[in-house]
Amino acid sequence: MTCHNGMRNYNAALCKQTTADSAMDVVQNRVSPQLVWTTESEKRFGDALLDDVDDLAEDEMDILESARAGDLKQMQEIVKRIPDVNINVYDSHNESCLYIAIRHHNELMVQYLLERPTVQLHDALLVAIQSNNIRIVERLLDHQKRSEKTVTIPKPRSEFPSHLSPLMLAAIEENAPIVRLLLIRGHRIYLPEKDVGKYRYNYTNCIREGGLQLALAMLDGYRAISSPTYLCISSANPISTAFDLSYEMKMRANIDLVFKDEYTQLSDRSAKFASDFLAMCQTSDEVWLLLKNDGAHESSSPETIVPCLQKAIQLRQKKFVVHPYNQLAMQQLWTRFHPELMLMSSPRLLLFLLLRVILFPFVHSSYIFFSKAKCFNLWSSPIFKFTADIFYYVLFLALLLVATVTSSDRLDNGAPAMVLIWMFVCGYTWEIVTDLHKGHVMKWTLYNALTNACFLVSLFASLLDQCAGHPRESLAGHCPILVAEAFFAVGVTLSFGRIFYFAQLISAIGPLLHAVSHVATVMMLSLCVVMVILLAFATGMSGLYGYYEDTESTDSAGNVLTQPDSFLNWPSAFGSLFWSLFTSVDPSNANIVLSDSCDASNCTKIEHRLTEGTGHLLYGSFHVVILFVWAFASIAAAVNMFKSYSHYAEEEWKFFRSSIWYHYYATATFLRPPFNLVPSVASIRHIFHWCAVKMRVQGPQEVARCSFQFCCYVENRKEEKKKETNSLACRVLVKQLVNRYLNGIKARETC
Repeated sequence: MTCHNGMRNYNAALCKQTTADSAMDVVQNRVSPQLVWTTESEKRFGDALLDDVDDLAEDEMDILESARAGDLKQMQEIVKRIPDVNINVYDSHNESCLYIAIRHHNELMVQYLLERPTVQLHDALLVAIQSNNIRIVERLLDHQKRSEKTVTIPKPRSEFPSHLSPLMLAAIEENAPIVRLLLIRGHRIYLPEKDVGKYRYNYTNCIREGGLQLALAMLDGYRAISSPTYLCISSANPISTAFDLSYEMKMRANIDLVFKDEYTQLSDRSAKFASDFLAMCQTSDEVWLLLKNDGAHESSSPETIVPCLQKAIQLRQKKFVVHPYNQLAMQQLWTRFHPELMLMSSPRLLLFLLLRVILFPFVHSSYIFFSKAKCFNLWSSPIFKFTADIFYYVLFLALLLVATVTSSDRLDNGAPAMVLIWMFVCGYTWEIVTDLHKGHVMKWTLYNALTNACFLVSLFASLLDQCAGHPRESLAGHCPILVAEAFFAVGVTLSFGRIFYFAQLISAIGPLLHAVSHVATVMMLSLCVVMVILLAFATGMSGLYGYYEDTESTDSAGNVLTQPDSFLNWPSAFGSLFWSLFTSVDPSNANIVLSDSCDASNCTKIEHRLTEGTGHLLYGSFHVVILFVWAFASIAAAVNMFKSYSHYAEEEWKFFRSSIWYHYYATATFLRPPFNLVPSVASIRHIFHWCAVKMRVQGPQEVARCSFQFCCYVENRKEEKKKETNSLACRVLVKQLVNRYLNGIKARETC
C-alpha cells in the first residue's frame, strides 16, 4: 500500500518552481542572471535564490556539480586540491553533496563523503529512507553510531518536519525492509501525548505555541503506527493492534475536530488492514486458529473460545466481522452441533425448528435436574437458544394480551396470567443484569432494560396500593394503582416493539429496518431544532397574551366571547403550538378579546389591533418556519441519509446479525427466561466445586479464580498448557500471514 489518502508528501524534490530552475541554470553556467520578475513577490523570491547562489564559492559550486554528475574522481581531486573545501554546502534546492549522492543512489560517493571527518548528516537518513535504498540507510546508521559524540551544526532549512523520525517516515512510506532494520537498531515511535517523557521535543512549548506542532506530530505518529507494514513487522498480534488503533483513532476523531477527516481515514485504514490480513488465510483451520488467539483480548472470559471475534464485536470492527471468512466461521458457531442446518432452505429450516418448539418447556425443565446429560448438547446450539427466546417471548406477549383484554377495574396481581407475566419480567430482568455484568451492552439491551423497568415500577406500585376497596371514581390522582396502570401500559407498548429485534435477523427485513432506524436518528435531530423553535414562539406568545386572561366581550348578537386559553400561559402556548403541527390550524386562537368599556349611557368596544396583529404574525411565522425547517429540511436530510446509507445497510445488518449470533453462542445461558430464575443442579455443583478448589481439597491441577466481570471460575492447568500450545501455533501462523501480506504488497508494487 504505497498510496494513502490525506497523507502529506514529504518528497520536496517532486515540486520545482520555474524560478528555481532558472536560478539553477545561473549556478551551472556561471552567468549573470538576466531575469524579469512579473510580480513583487516573485522578485523577492528570485532575489533570495540569487543571494544563495552568490554566496557559494567557486570550489563549492564545483563540488556540487561533481555530485550532480556522479563524478567521484572529480570530487576527490577537488578535495585533494582544496582540503578545507566545504562539503556540507547547500545549493538553491536545499541539497548538499551527500543528499545528491543519496538521491542518485551513488553508494561509492556516499561512502566517500561519510569518511570525511567534517561531513554533517542532518536529514541524510530521512533522504535515504525516502530514496528507498536500504544499503545507504545501513551505512548512515553505522556512521551515526560511530559519530554519536560529534557536534552537529544545525541545518538552516529542513525539508522535513522536526517531529518526523526515520522510523515514522519509513512506516509512512510502507518500506518494509527499512522498517525492520530500524526496529532491529532500536528505533521506536513515540506519540507526544502518550510518551511525553520519551518524546524528544518540548511538549509544553508545543501547547504554548498554539498546538500546531503537537497536532501534526500526533497525526504523523498515528499515520506511522497505523501503517500496515509497521503493524505487520512490529506487532506480535497485528489484528488486535489494528482493532485498538482503529477504535482509538475513531475516538480521537471525535476530540480533534480539526483533523477529524484525517483520523477517520486512518481508522478506516486500520479496520481494512485487519480484514485484509484475515483474507491471507487459506484454510478454515487457519481462520479458526487466528480467531482463537488468546492474545487478542485481554479481558475475554476464561470460557471464551473466540476472543478475537469478541473483541472485534465490542470495538465495532464491522469490516472484519462481515468478512466472508468470518461469516462462514460464525455460521458454524450459529448451527453448532447441527451443521446440516446450513444447507437447508428457509422453509425447511422453519419447519425443522417449529417441530422442536413444543419440546422447549420439557427440555428446559429437565435440564434443571439433569444438566450433565449429553443429550442436552444437541439443544445448546445458538440457533435453538434463539428459537426458544422467540417462543417464550410470543407466549409473554400472549399473556399481556390476555391480561389486558380480561382486566377488571384495576390490575389484579393474583390472576394466573399476571403471575406468569411477573415471572417473565423477573426472568428478563435477571438476563439483563447478567448481560450488563458480562459487558454485553447493545441498544436493544438498554431498550429491554427500559421496558422491564416500567413493569417493575408497575409491580411495586401495585403492591403499595392503599386505595384497595375504593371505587375508581373516588381514587386520588396520586393513588399508587394509577401509577401502576400507567407504567404497565407503557411497558406493554414497549414490549411489542421488541418484535423488531427478532425481525432484524431476517435477511429480507433486517437491512431495511437498519436503514429506517438510521433515518429515524436524523429525524430526531431535526426534532431538536423544532423544539427550540417551539420554545422560542411559546415564550414570546405566552408573554404577549398572558395579560388578557379572564377577559370577556359581547358581540352584536349578544353572545359572550371569552379570550381563548391557547396562549394565556407558557404550558398552554407550548401545547397549542405543538399539537397545531398535526391538526388543522385555527387562526381565531390568536384573536384578542377585550372587555367592553361601558359608562352610564353606552358601551364602547375597544380593540388592540397592534397586539393582535403581532400575535397573528407570530402564529403565522411559526408555521412558516416549521414548514421550511422541519418538513423540507428534515425530509430532505432523511432522504439523502437513506440514499447514502443504503450502500452500507447490508454491512450494518450483517454486523448486527453477527453480534446476535455471538451473544447466543458466548453469553446466553442454556435456560431461557423464565427458566433462568431456577438454579440448575450444574450451577449448584459449580459453586461447591469452586469452594473445594479454593480450600485446596482438589488436586493442584485446578486453581480457583474470582473477578468482578466473570465472578467465580476454575482454571485448569491442563487447559492452560493447551492454550500455550495453541498460542505458539498461532504465532507461527501470524508470521506466515505477515510474509504473505508483505509479499502481496511487493507483488502489487512491481506490477
